[in-house]
Amino acid sequence: MKNAFIKLLNRIEKLLEIKSVITLTLLYVFVQLVRSGIIDVPQFSAIFNIVIGFYFGSQFEKNRKE
Repeated sequence: MKNAFIKLLNRIEKLLEIKSVITLTLLYVFVQLVRSGIIDVPQFSAIFNIVIGFYFGSQFEKNRKE
């Protein structure tokens, strides 16, 4: 049980890294722009794919180096 709690805290810590916060905030902003009609879904899809690709690509590189 204690090990699971420590694992959960580690995941929360990783989620709160600045890169993760910026990525999640950026995605939230673009979702709100789509909902308000300022940008359309194809534009959001392209932006979303770029952001997620960069985020997971950088996470993959980070994990590979460790």
